[in-house]
Amino acid sequence: MVKEKRSVLLMHPVRREIYKIVSESPGSYFFEIASALELPYGTVSWHLKKLETAGLVDSIRFAGRRVFLSKGLRSEKVEKAFVVL
Repeated sequence: MVKEKRSVLLMHPVRREIYKIVSESPGSYFFEIASALELPYGTVSWHLKKLETAGLVDSIRFAGRRVFLSKGLRSEKVEKAFVVL
């Protein structure tokens, strides 16, 4: 059931694009994602919250920025280390 819910969330084109950016570029920060998609901040924030709630992405605070990491494709520890480096 959880897997189905995640699949449904990724059917939305904006969430799918956000997830793609976060998966391909671990450590992407909020403004970087919004700029790449050329979408209003509120829209990007809302979709990121949906992805976080579903457990598809995670975020951490680093160097004054909130960075996003994919939880499904890579090791969370490796991604966090990548962001720090």
